[in-house]
Amino acid sequence: MQLDKPLPWFSNLTASFAFYPVQKANVDSGANWTRPGSLVGNGAYVLKDRVVNEKLVVVPNTHYWDNAKTVIQQVTFVPINQESAATKRYLAGDIDITESFPKNMYQKLLKDIPGQVYTPPQLGTYYYAFNTQKGPTADERVRLALSMTIDRRVMAEKVLGTGEKPAGASRRT
Repeated sequence: MQLDKPLPWFSNLTASFAFYPVQKANVDSGANWTRPGSLVGNGAYVLKDRVVNEKLVVVPNTHYWDNAKTVIQQVTFVPINQESAATKRYLAGDIDITESFPKNMYQKLLKDIPGQVYTPPQLGTYYYAFNTQKGPTADERVRLALSMTIDRRVMAEKVLGTGEKPAGASRRT
């Protein structure tokens, strides 16, 4: 991959699924390239079984460079479309992990199941866009003043309130 100019956070972006490598020959081989036995990856696990809207089952990839340290022998992913349903199944012990929960339950879950709620750092942005062509916000000084009035810590902790970390302005306003 070649970039037009340096991008300091590029290495962080490569951890996103959008940057996972796939072999062009496999994609070009036809519609079945994502099925068990056909899907080629470079991770610790390979797809063993897939039932659409029911489950994905992965097992250790014997070709993985560090396979000796892959201790979990099978993982079953269960697609659950509603955060509340996933949370109920987790709390009932039906599933071992869920990647999301209703945001309005965050504080309650922290209290009820301490040590089990984790919000990992992730690349994300909340922002306000202004018409910078006309009106008061056409003046860069007004936009800068507005930016300076935002308490990012309060926004992250009290408004969003689910473990987000505040960041500074992403560019000149």
